[in-house]
Order: sequence, then C-alpha cells, then structure tokens
Amino acid sequence: MSGRIFGRAALVGCALLTWAGLGPLAASASSARYRTIDVPGATGTNPWGINNAGTIVGYYTDTPGGFTASAYVLDAYVEQGNRYTTINDPLASPTYGAEALGINDKGVIVGDYLDSTGLLHGFIYQDGRYSTLDDPNAGTGPFEGTVLSSINDRGLIDGYYFDSSGVWHGFVYEGHHFTAVNAPGAGTAAGQGTYVSHINNRGVVSGAAFESNGDDSAFIEQAGRFTTITNPAGPTTTIVTWVNDRGVIGGGYEDTNSVEHGFTDSRGSFTPLNDPDAGTSSGQGTDPTNGNDHGTIVGYYVDEAGEQHGFEVTPGP
Repeated sequence: MSGRIFGRAALVGCALLTWAGLGPLAASASSARYRTIDVPGATGTNPWGINNAGTIVGYYTDTPGGFTASAYVLDAYVEQGNRYTTINDPLASPTYGAEALGINDKGVIVGDYLDSTGLLHGFIYQDGRYSTLDDPNAGTGPFEGTVLSSINDRGLIDGYYFDSSGVWHGFVYEGHHFTAVNAPGAGTAAGQGTYVSHINNRGVVSGAAFESNGDDSAFIEQAGRFTTITNPAGPTTTIVTWVNDRGVIGGGYEDTNSVEHGFTDSRGSFTPLNDPDAGTSSGQGTDPTNGNDHGTIVGYYVDEAGEQHGFEVTPGP
C-alpha cells in the first residue's frame, strides 16, 4: 500500500492521538458519495494525496504489469472537468517514471522518481520548478534511495529511504535538516525498518515498523513519542496512511481472506470504507491513501477483473 515499487503487504497494529477539536469528519458508510478516478489511457490509477482545496496527486501506470508510472495532478472539482496534468520530473528515467505522493494547501507537491540507474530520488514541485531532495544516508544502488511521502503547510516533509542493505528508515525534513524517525521494534535487515507515510500540520507522523519476526506494527509519532493504534475490526494487517489536522485517522486493513478494506477512526469511532465497485476476492478491495480536513478521502480499489482504479469519497449531507 505504500507506493508503486515500495509496497509491503502487511502493516499492522497502531495508535490513536485525539484532539480537543476532533469532529465527525469522516464519510459515513451510508451517505458517502464515491467517484471513480481513471486517468485517460492509464492501465491503473492511484491517487495518493489531497489538500483542503480538493486537488489530488498520485500516479498512474501506462504499461500493463510494469513499473512505468507518471506523476499526475487531478483537479477534483467537477465543474472544471476533471482536468489532469502530468508532472514528470525531467530527471526521471522514461523507463521507470515518477509518482506524486503529497500536496499541501499551498500547492507544493512532493514525491519520488527513478533515474536511469534505478536509483530513487525525492522531488519537490513548486511554481513549475522541480528540485531534488535526497537523505544523505540513503543507499545509491538500484531501488535504493529516497521517497518523499508528504509535505505540510509549514513546509515540513516526511518520507523514508532505503539504505545500502535494503533497510527502510523514516525521516522528517525541516530547514535543511533531516531528523530520523526509527520506530521502536523496527528490524534492521533487508525489507525491515521504518516506513513513514504522512505528516500533518500539527507535526503528527504516521507510519509502520517492519519487525525482524515478520510482524508489522503501525504507529503515530509526535516529538519522538510513538503511539499504537488498534483497529477494532480485529484484522491481522492494518495500515494508517494519514491523520488530518482534526485528528481523524484513516487507513486500510486486510481481512482473513486477503481482501482489502478501508476505515476511518474519529475519537475512537470506527467507520468502514469500501468502494461499491471494489472486488471481494483475495487481492482485491479498497485501499484509502489520504484524506483532508473536510472529510474527503482518496485512494484506489481493485475490481473483480483485477483492474486498479482511483476513487474519491465525500461525506453525504
């Protein structure tokens, strides 16, 4: 669920931070309105970030079964005709491409691209200009390097990198300084470590620890304090992919039949989130990736034919 190339099947467990101003901002299961997002000509669409203006960023695949992807920005307002703009970083390899993963309310976009050697680099896109941002501790081999997950309105960026041994490490970037985010219990071998998915304007970071025993434990972190969230549905695999500024938590989980489901958690009130067009077989289902402060949520679903589509869900009246 963490990205085009960087997916980890299971992210378990996790924690809840509540805020005094928290309100019922998640779309209810009965009144939610779903809209399918398919980039024209794409073989699969994955929205990954949304800001409070409703602008969506993500990536789409244009080669069946391949890793090739292009970053895109979708203006989600229907009256503007669902216009898509491709924003491939000019340094990206045309063989591998790029993905946009986060956007703040100022319109600054972050993500990653793969160069011609297969090395990952983080990118920042602002006012039509691209800049590269790499954690200095990242590995320099194929499919190593840096991924930028999100950016808040203060300009703090979170993400993760793969070191030369294939271990994941989280970080927050502020003012030319990288601060490590390494979850307690995270493993230190290839395919283990810390995954960071989102940072909100309060500085709350969400992510997951990949442990040495094969278990995964999702977390929320603020100022060095890690908290765990428990999914009341009781599945064995859970990921929290965002916490908005009002404390609403969102993510997804895998049931015992390996079907993906979404959820939101507002003040401990758990609400399932399943796109009505999602398949119900193993490897299918609904994966929310982000939500804004107005209760609008984006993500992707896999239908009964095994095809991936983006979606946007808004609260009902």
